[in-house]
Amino acid sequence: MRMYRCLLIEDDSLAIDMMTDYIGRRDELLMVGVVQERCEILGALNLTKPDIVFLDLVIPSGGPSGFHFGLFPTSLAVVVVSATSTDCFTEQLPPIVTYQLLKPISFNDFEACIERIIQHLQHPG
Repeated sequence: MRMYRCLLIEDDSLAIDMMTDYIGRRDELLMVGVVQERCEILGALNLTKPDIVFLDLVIPSGGPSGFHFGLFPTSLAVVVVSATSTDCFTEQLPPIVTYQLLKPISFNDFEACIERIIQHLQHPG
């Protein structure tokens, strides 16, 4: 079975616990890191080499980094996990948003998302 490396970008501790639990319930998913500030994202992407990024759109900057969401590699499956819909977000979004989960997230919605992501990663295009 192929393993999919997951990076969570989230600053809310309850959401981190929930997403860590959800990811842990799937045998093919491996949590490789949690980032809580925007200034840490680029380093975490380079270090962890994720297949799937779960991204909360509203996180603290944590300091100057020059990083914006438009710099995400297009090879990643990006799942926006936020209370803010991408339609309402005024900053630049990642080049490819594969899926969007609006908070609060049920496990059933997470499962449907993962099935779609795995299909996308196994059969891109």
